[in-house]
Amino acid sequence: MGAKIVIANPPSPNLYELQSDPYELNNLIQLIPHQEVANSLRKRLIQRMVLTGETAPIIEPNPDIISNPMRFVYPEEIDT
Repeated sequence: MGAKIVIANPPSPNLYELQSDPYELNNLIQLIPHQEVANSLRKRLIQRMVLTGETAPIIEPNPDIISNPMRFVYPEEIDT
């Protein structure tokens, strides 16, 4: 899966599945099924920061996790 995690300023983490959402319209960071990927990317980010001489940051988990997500459906995805 092609994935990308973005942390903006002020911190607002984003996670996109780039194959199915190349325009980064659906932020998956709050969805339980994507927490494993988000956690893995956080760990990789911290490891790379430490390897370059930076202090390891403390990245706090997002408290607004959604267990039953709803997905935006494009009109062309609906069978008529």
